[in-house]
Amino acid sequence: MFNINELETRISVVKHFLNSEMTQVRVNRLNNKTNLHEIGFSLDTIHEAERTGIRNLNEAEYSRIHRVLTSVEARMNLFGN
Repeated sequence: MFNINELETRISVVKHFLNSEMTQVRVNRLNNKTNLHEIGFSLDTIHEAERTGIRNLNEAEYSRIHRVLTSVEARMNLFGN
Protein backbone atom coordinates (compact mmCIF):
# COMPACT_ATOMS: atom_id res chain seq x y z
CA MET A 1 0.00 0.00 0.00
CA PHE A 2 2.58 2.61 1.08
CA ASN A 3 5.97 2.81 2.69
CA ILE A 4 5.38 3.45 6.40
CA ASN A 5 8.94 4.62 7.13
CA GLU A 6 8.83 7.11 4.26
CA LEU A 7 5.44 8.41 5.41
CA GLU A 8 6.65 8.81 9.00
CA THR A 9 9.72 10.71 7.79
CA ARG A 10 7.63 12.99 5.57
CA ILE A 11 5.27 13.68 8.48
CA SER A 12 8.15 14.56 10.78
CA VAL A 13 9.69 17.00 8.28
CA VAL A 14 6.34 18.62 7.46
CA LYS A 15 5.44 19.01 11.16
CA HIS A 16 8.76 20.73 11.81
CA PHE A 17 8.17 23.08 8.87
CA LEU A 18 4.59 23.87 9.92
CA ASN A 19 5.57 24.58 13.53
CA SER A 20 8.34 26.88 12.30
CA GLU A 21 5.93 28.57 9.90
CA MET A 22 3.37 29.04 12.69
CA THR A 23 5.99 30.72 14.86
CA GLN A 24 6.93 33.04 12.00
CA VAL A 25 3.28 33.97 11.41
CA ARG A 26 2.82 34.73 15.10
CA VAL A 27 5.77 37.10 15.17
CA ASN A 28 4.81 38.62 11.80
CA ARG A 29 7.89 37.45 9.96
CA LEU A 30 5.97 35.57 7.29
CA ASN A 31 4.63 37.66 4.46
CA ASN A 32 1.04 36.31 4.41
CA LYS A 33 1.71 33.47 1.95
CA THR A 34 0.08 31.15 4.43
CA ASN A 35 -2.09 31.75 7.44
CA LEU A 36 -2.77 30.08 10.73
CA HIS A 37 -5.94 28.44 9.39
CA GLU A 38 -4.04 26.57 6.68
CA ILE A 39 -1.28 25.61 9.09
CA GLY A 40 -3.84 24.47 11.69
CA PHE A 41 -5.74 22.37 9.15
CA SER A 42 -2.55 20.66 8.02
CA LEU A 43 -1.41 19.97 11.59
CA ASP A 44 -4.88 18.67 12.55
CA THR A 45 -4.82 16.25 9.63
CA ILE A 46 -1.35 15.03 10.59
CA HIS A 47 -2.30 14.65 14.27
CA GLU A 48 -5.44 12.72 13.31
CA ALA A 49 -3.34 10.31 11.24
CA GLU A 50 -0.90 9.91 14.13
CA ARG A 51 -3.75 9.21 16.58
CA THR A 52 -5.16 6.59 14.22
CA GLY A 53 -1.71 5.16 13.77
CA ILE A 54 0.21 5.39 10.53
CA ARG A 55 0.09 1.61 10.14
CA ASN A 56 -3.70 1.60 10.57
CA LEU A 57 -4.64 4.19 7.93
CA ASN A 58 -7.27 3.11 5.45
CA GLU A 59 -7.14 4.23 1.81
CA ALA A 60 -9.24 7.39 2.40
CA GLU A 61 -7.16 8.46 5.39
CA TYR A 62 -3.95 7.75 3.50
CA SER A 63 -5.17 9.81 0.54
CA ARG A 64 -6.02 12.74 2.82
CA ILE A 65 -2.66 12.73 4.61
CA HIS A 66 -0.85 12.29 1.29
CA ARG A 67 -2.63 15.34 -0.19
CA VAL A 68 -1.77 17.45 2.86
CA LEU A 69 1.88 16.36 2.86
CA THR A 70 2.22 17.01 -0.88
CA SER A 71 0.65 20.45 -0.52
CA VAL A 72 2.89 21.45 2.37
CA GLU A 73 5.98 20.05 0.68
CA ALA A 74 5.18 22.22 -2.36
CA ARG A 75 5.06 25.26 -0.05
CA MET A 76 8.34 24.17 1.51
CA ASN A 77 9.94 24.09 -1.95
CA LEU A 78 8.42 27.48 -2.72
CA PHE A 79 10.05 28.94 0.39
CA GLY A 80 13.34 27.21 -0.38
CA ASN A 81 13.33 24.90 2.66
